[in-house]
Amino acid sequence: MKRLRLGIAGGCLNTGYGLIPLSKVYHRVLAKRVKSARDARLRVHLASLESHEPGDHLRSVDKLLEKRNVEALIYQVRPEFLWMQTTWIWKRRERTGPGSIRLNSCHRAADGWTLKTPDCRPIGKLRGLNWSLGRLFGKENQAWNCVRDMLTEVKNACDRRDVRFAVLGSIAGPWYLPSFHDHAHNKVNGIIHDLDIPFIDLRAALTETDDTIWFEDGRHLNETGHERIAETVLPFALQWLAARPEEPAEE
Repeated sequence: MKRLRLGIAGGCLNTGYGLIPLSKVYHRVLAKRVKSARDARLRVHLASLESHEPGDHLRSVDKLLEKRNVEALIYQVRPEFLWMQTTWIWKRRERTGPGSIRLNSCHRAADGWTLKTPDCRPIGKLRGLNWSLGRLFGKENQAWNCVRDMLTEVKNACDRRDVRFAVLGSIAGPWYLPSFHDHAHNKVNGIIHDLDIPFIDLRAALTETDDTIWFEDGRHLNETGHERIAETVLPFALQWLAARPEEPAEE
């Protein structure tokens, strides 16, 4: 039986955000599809990208590559991370008491890109103005430089270990601005094209305004959405699996 150790670096998409059963999360569905299509085993190892700090993302990926010895890696470009990086104003959520509004201080320090503002989320009612001001004051340029640097480092880390690599996404639900959807997709597509990274394009299978795949919050995918992601990722998993040698049967 062939086996593939697949690493997936992502956010709440990896767990379904607790809104759907774990058995319905896309990588669990994907493993079942691989088993059915090729009678092969897909072993999935996860890394969290839910931090707002790019440096945390790279450390999570390094740990996944180093400790889990994966043979292929899927890196999810999260819409929330792109939104957090490109907007001008942040709302910091305190664990106790009210939140406070902060300016986006994204900059490149000696140890990489950083925000230095924990637990940040964009404010909702002024989303359009918030994003426009971010572009006006140059925050967006910093953000896309950050994304390019991150993906370059992940690609280089995979190349050094002979790990196959693909980028997943991005897909953003109705909560986000339609203009942001289009702009972010084009930017991500351009970066990965320049870096020659395979792209698992979720926009081909998912529609941001399709209410049948999103929960009411407009940010998290339901079971139907996860099914479609599994269908989209399946050809990549089968291609990686085909390159793997047969493993001897266990005695």
